[in-house]
Amino acid sequence: CESSFQGGNYYLDRDAKTFRHILAYLRLKKEKFVPSLALPSKPDDLAKLVGECEALNLSELKDLALDLLQKYQRTEEQHFVTSYVQVALRDFESWQFEKEQSSMALKKKPSADEEYQPNSAYDEWDNL
Repeated sequence: CESSFQGGNYYLDRDAKTFRHILAYLRLKKEKFVPSLALPSKPDDLAKLVGECEALNLSELKDLALDLLQKYQRTEEQHFVTSYVQVALRDFESWQFEKEQSSMALKKKPSADEEYQPNSAYDEWDNL
């Protein structure tokens, strides 16, 4: 990977069409969204992405791309878009489920002490 620092900016001499998928991946990952949605759908673009990921040491994205390529290899080549859509939907639904589960876990159920708050001394007396 050839890079240089010019005028306060980094310059990476990489394939621009493939690098947009890397940028999308990094943005999605930063936003804690589904990183596999950054993958291209075409097998040849996935193969190029694997090479770029290897050069830039992005193992997670490379593994995602390789997994999808292997899925394409197991299905008929003409149906790669169907496989891509299935993977994207699966990953999105899994992410959505995990997000719902974590938000539900954050909503703490009140304890028995917090649930009952006596309105008067008489209520408090009855509970002794």
